[in-house]
Amino acid sequence: QVIFLAKKGLFEEYESLRKKIAAPSSMTLARHFYYAKYIEKNIFRKINRPLHVLEIGGGNCVLALILKSKGILASYTDIDLPEMLLGGALSLNWNTSGEMFQFCFDKPTESADFNFVPANKPDAILENKYDLILNFNSLSEMSHEQRDFYLANIKNWANKGAYFLNVNRRQNQLPQPDGMQFDNNPLTYPYDPNEKVIDIKVDACQETQRINSTRKWFVKSPPSFCILRLAQTKDEMA
Repeated sequence: QVIFLAKKGLFEEYESLRKKIAAPSSMTLARHFYYAKYIEKNIFRKINRPLHVLEIGGGNCVLALILKSKGILASYTDIDLPEMLLGGALSLNWNTSGEMFQFCFDKPTESADFNFVPANKPDAILENKYDLILNFNSLSEMSHEQRDFYLANIKNWANKGAYFLNVNRRQNQLPQPDGMQFDNNPLTYPYDPNEKVIDIKVDACQETQRINSTRKWFVKSPPSFCILRLAQTKDEMA
């Protein structure tokens, strides 16, 4: 991943940011740095103000930390499994100071700097709030009911002219709780037909990682592809 950044001419900037946030270099940090640069170029510079961001499945919130350090973030909301929310909150708390944290089990009256919503409490997400909604590599791991729920609600959570950026890999024969399997293909997700697609392509960052990896789960997993898709989420664009 770091070699990929170097080939893109981003290594020195990556190293500068890594030292700024005092983080060890890792595949995760490099990957999210690349996506932060994509967000900066294709979204932040167009909106031209800090963004209210909702991430579906934020994990350890590395991307939120990078966006915050680059001055891109106005507020951040993460909806994820409860055990993942705790890890993400601790990671952000160790690397920030003075920000307000809020765990949301009901509709909050006001958004804090960092908000954490359990996946079984989606009603705690504010409506018509977010300038940018993100998903990286978790829609592809969900059941079709879970995936379709999130995709159907993007338009409710989005601010006018908001952006929806997702990067997901095709997962063929994904096992379901009832024992059935289905082909979770990002090219056939039930997106809102009113979205305006701005960019859709094979994600070079993750494809490079997969091609050059010796990790067993990549080597043994069947060939697939990873798609990056950026869209605006409302009929009435900003």
